[in-house]
Amino acid sequence: MYTGAGRKGVQSAILVLTDGKPSFKFQTNELVQQLDDKNVQRFFMMINEAQGDEMKVMQKWASQPWETNFFHVPGMEALRADASVWTQKATTIFCPMAMSPRATESEE
Repeated sequence: MYTGAGRKGVQSAILVLTDGKPSFKFQTNELVQQLDDKNVQRFFMMINEAQGDEMKVMQKWASQPWETNFFHVPGMEALRADASVWTQKATTIFCPMAMSPRATESEE
């Protein structure tokens, strides 16, 4: 569905929230390749406590450079403890043109 035509002149992008354990690794890899072929930017937000082989797979699936398009939340407890921080980080990475209504109001 996502590989269809997007708006002209706009970079297509997708944000994937994951626990880092793909149920269908082969099919997911195929979809990642299709998105790459269509120049769709892929951002991955992995939420889990482990940092093993799953993390390397998610880094590989994220658009390059993965350091810009991937970040790790160290588990659900960390997410619950600072949900607004993680939400802000995901938003600013995924949409760098995002504006805070509160910050805009303060500036005005």
